[in-house]
Amino acid sequence: MLDFFTKGSFGLPIALLLEFLGFPVPGETMLGLTGVALANNDWLTFGRQLLLASAGSFIGFTLAYAFGRFAGRPLLLRILGFFGLSDRQWQLSERYFRHYGLWLLLFGRYLYGIRHLVPYLAGILQIRWPLLMAYNAAGTLLWVTPLLVLGRIVGSRFPALWSTVHHASTPIGIALLTSTLVSLLGSLWFRRHQRAQTETRG
Repeated sequence: MLDFFTKGSFGLPIALLLEFLGFPVPGETMLGLTGVALANNDWLTFGRQLLLASAGSFIGFTLAYAFGRFAGRPLLLRILGFFGLSDRQWQLSERYFRHYGLWLLLFGRYLYGIRHLVPYLAGILQIRWPLLMAYNAAGTLLWVTPLLVLGRIVGSRFPALWSTVHHASTPIGIALLTSTLVSLLGSLWFRRHQRAQTETRG
């Protein structure tokens, strides 16, 4: 299972891309575990996976920005609602972005629950393409690089941890996929339940 993430495959970049499209993918966990798994690999392999992961995150962020820019706020809220987005979460994210927009483009990926909304907000608020691309690239490297490097350091300092992760790679992969699916299905059910209650009261 770890080969799916460590040997230059597209597993990790695809997962990071999907996270910015609204899917509940645990990006930090996957980056950290990939870094641990890369502890015994050469730096060329590490660099290749760093580039692939960065590309996935960058492209996902850009697609989300484009969707927010061209789809508009009402349609976007309706679609993201199916992925469990609450009105309160959106309002909080929008308020943060209006005050700290450029900082969120750089460091917003570290804010779980908000990071996948940042590119949509940037699109809705019509952030200029050149500025968005520059901050997106910088923000991607500031998120992907430290987590992969930290995972690699931890894995190299604690070989037993790497061995445990390696032998448990299949259960870990299954657990990550299962938790993602459960989170997605749970979010869909909760939103539909809320909508049904609202319609009943109305």
